[in-house]
Amino acid sequence: MNNRRRILGILAALVLAIVGTAALISYVDSAKDKAVGDEELVDVFVVDRLVPKGADAQTIRASVSIEQVPARLKQSGALTDLEAVGDNVAGADLLPGDQLLAARLVPEDLVTEVVTDKVQVSALFAPERAVGGALAAGDLVGVYLSFDPFDLDSAGEQADADAAPETTVVLAPGDTAPSTTAGPSTTPNVTRLEFRNVLVTNVQTTSAPVSPDTTDDAGVEQVSGSQYVVTLALSPEQSERFVFATEFGRVWLSIDPASVADDGTRLVTLGNVFAMVKE
Repeated sequence: MNNRRRILGILAALVLAIVGTAALISYVDSAKDKAVGDEELVDVFVVDRLVPKGADAQTIRASVSIEQVPARLKQSGALTDLEAVGDNVAGADLLPGDQLLAARLVPEDLVTEVVTDKVQVSALFAPERAVGGALAAGDLVGVYLSFDPFDLDSAGEQADADAAPETTVVLAPGDTAPSTTAGPSTTPNVTRLEFRNVLVTNVQTTSAPVSPDTTDDAGVEQVSGSQYVVTLALSPEQSERFVFATEFGRVWLSIDPASVADDGTRLVTLGNVFAMVKE
């Protein structure tokens, strides 16, 4: 009889403990939900994608979106109006998830480009290949690589063996076969926007621009300009392809703000260039 009472007492204590614990957890969760529900939410701008140091105001504005956060999580100096960016540039890398802070935006002339995670490579460009010479340090550019047909046979048997798989890569979907006059081991002409949002770290000219002071027989002013030495921050793998293209092909640069999507870009050959225009 005593054992039965003892067992019943233990079971009753366990039931009371379980009910009490459940009631306490429910109370705490309810109080927390009420506190969060009553907490004031404020708007802040949060970085969506990496904005490199030196990026201009347009790139900064295109790389953030507005979010609501509890007022206690709003950081000091967080911007709530993109007009406050003004003409400032990123004084440091702005990382995805960061709040956009006024302290990280500075006038362009106060930014010193220090790149520690990339190699810096320079190349000489005529004005028409470097956006008319309008590039400056801190710009983000797109890098286009173009190549004339390349005769794989001329490199010897070993090069043929190494390059044979690449000939299938050169032909993008929808391409026609290369001209029969070029031979089966010759690549087609190709162009591609290969690198996006590449940081320009320095721009120099080889000579001062020449003012239009001469005219041709038709009375049209003749203008000659400078050549530009543009330095880009690239990954080691990108730098290899960039140097190869400057040595054996041609390179074009474009202003490439982060607000521009890369939808539809692909390897372009004579076989698909007109089809792409129609699309």
